[in-house]
Amino acid sequence: MHKLQFNKSLACVLIVSLVCLTGCAALPDAGLPQGQAALSAAERALDEGNLETAFATLNRLVQADPQNVPALQLLARLHSITGNAEQQRVVVGMILAIHPEDPQSLEYLGLLALAAGQLSAATEYLELSISGDPNRWLALNGLGIIADEQGHYAAAQAYFLRGLALVPGHPKLTANLGWSLVLDGAPQAAEIQLRKALERAPDAVTTKSNLAFCIALQGRYDEALQLYSELYGASVAANNVGYAALVRRDRERAKVYLQDAMQLKPSFYIKASNNMQIAYDQTGK
Repeated sequence: MHKLQFNKSLACVLIVSLVCLTGCAALPDAGLPQGQAALSAAERALDEGNLETAFATLNRLVQADPQNVPALQLLARLHSITGNAEQQRVVVGMILAIHPEDPQSLEYLGLLALAAGQLSAATEYLELSISGDPNRWLALNGLGIIADEQGHYAAAQAYFLRGLALVPGHPKLTANLGWSLVLDGAPQAAEIQLRKALERAPDAVTTKSNLAFCIALQGRYDEALQLYSELYGASVAANNVGYAALVRRDRERAKVYLQDAMQLKPSFYIKASNNMQIAYDQTGK
């Protein structure tokens, strides 16, 4: 287990450093509520997207009490929202120094490790997180992504379904379930899930792209080409549909689309020529 080591005596120093790193100025003491009221105000500010107010309030609370775990948890959430991974690690380390088995903090570490491509560490952290709190759907989603990366599609789908039992219809989980079904060779079932995800999050480009690939895998090339073209343009669309045709072992149609991709943008589409070579190697023509 790759646990963070943290010196509690440095807590206040680190929190002061966070102010400098984010560029957020702390509010005057007189402008801030106290205790539980301050915590509630910070959470409300976070929910409303008022991040500077939330940060200033939380920073003050943690400076006053470096072991204020609820404030630290909100601060970790804030850094997750803003994408400040290094600062998030510092705050998570503070929490784990107090509560080494805190499920939320272990989830954060797991997701950070997953984003860094550290699948073994991510798995360990996320499994510990759900062992402490089985209702952490983000941890379940992360474990599903890892299982897909490792080719364990049934396990991945089980994780996504467990997550969906907690947050029914969530577009991220639904889209990931759909992609897992694509990888598992079930494009028709995948299409149902991907369309459900787009009903909840219609502007999700990755989901639309995965849907286009899923459609192409079913031999509906014109439909897939249209959707891909809307997302990426004609040359990318032709290459992607050609690649899907290769996956289906529909080599003659693959050659047509890949040739189109190279004619549309030959300077860009090395990928298309590589895929075309695969098509010719497979047919010997």
